[in-house]
Amino acid sequence: MRFVPTKDTSDDTFPEDGVSLTDDKRTEARICATQALYQVIFVGMDINHVSDSFKLHEIPNRKADKKIFKVIMEDASERLEQYLKLIEAHLNEDWVMDRMDPVAKSILVAAIAELSGFPKTPAKVILNEYINISKGFLEDKDVKFVNALLDKVISKVR
Repeated sequence: MRFVPTKDTSDDTFPEDGVSLTDDKRTEARICATQALYQVIFVGMDINHVSDSFKLHEIPNRKADKKIFKVIMEDASERLEQYLKLIEAHLNEDWVMDRMDPVAKSILVAAIAELSGFPKTPAKVILNEYINISKGFLEDKDVKFVNALLDKVISKVR
């Protein structure tokens, strides 16, 4: 499922409050998890506070799958530092974590947490979802970067 806004928003690419970005509850949960993790990683907010806030406000309003969001956030909460180190270990020598786009970093953490939290879901399905999400938020070169890094770390997660 590719990230496609649910209504014409030619002058504002983000929908109004209470409107889903997609028509898929699972994709919506993944986007919410990515946005919540962005607040944790980039802004430095407490992961449990952000997760609780999203469960209370965003998940019901955007009709996102509660279970997927919950599992991603719980897994990320328990292993955030581990996942960030895993990402850093797979960067080439010309890159450092501080240079990485925070949205890309959030997408990567959400994908890794979902790979860990849902071991029975085919990895290809999860990777495809996050590649499509990254296409909605990142430039092509960053989408390729996310794809390549996920390909590298998948064997370490599963």
